[in-house]
Amino acid sequence: MRILVFLFFYCWSSGLSVAQDVLPQYTAGVTVSLITCGPGDDIYSIFGHSAIRVRDQNTGRDLVFNWGIFDFNDPGFYSNFLQGKLNYRLGVSHFDGFIKAYERQRRTVVEQEIMVDDEEKKRLLTILEENYKPENRYYLYDFFFDNCATKIADIFTRQMGLNYFGAANKISDLSFRDGLHRFNKRTPWTQFGMDLIVGSRADRKMT
Repeated sequence: MRILVFLFFYCWSSGLSVAQDVLPQYTAGVTVSLITCGPGDDIYSIFGHSAIRVRDQNTGRDLVFNWGIFDFNDPGFYSNFLQGKLNYRLGVSHFDGFIKAYERQRRTVVEQEIMVDDEEKKRLLTILEENYKPENRYYLYDFFFDNCATKIADIFTRQMGLNYFGAANKISDLSFRDGLHRFNKRTPWTQFGMDLIVGSRADRKMT
């Protein structure tokens, strides 16, 4: 079992949520994929996005599990977003609606099928269903450590025990701030504002 991914930080997406009773159950036709979306122009989208696609060829259900749903109307949205004080939630949408939103924004979308066996697929679907329960779907977004990308990594490593990220504990030479600057170097005022709001914790070295 292998998956080649580069999970960076942050997230945003849109789409209508689906009812709990239409979530996919395991059949022989289920495939699971990592969806990686390219950056957009807005501050909340310049770091790209990650999600999980679950497709059942037998029933036609084709859903995206997306931990990047938030409310623009939250008071102090941008400040809370950067400080890790913004409530996010897991949303589940139909793939067609998800992909059309990114087409309208002219953002790239890359799909990589995750090679998991039948028992692992069953376990994954159970975990996704549990995560989508109303009492579990909300979480306090953290700009670096708890977001749409880390949620996916945690499912496969911590909850399923799969060793997709064997070198994850190595310390890099780059700080979180260095990582941020790779994405916002074309917008110096955005970079300056982020540097101020995120503060000194961005100077920690990344794994």
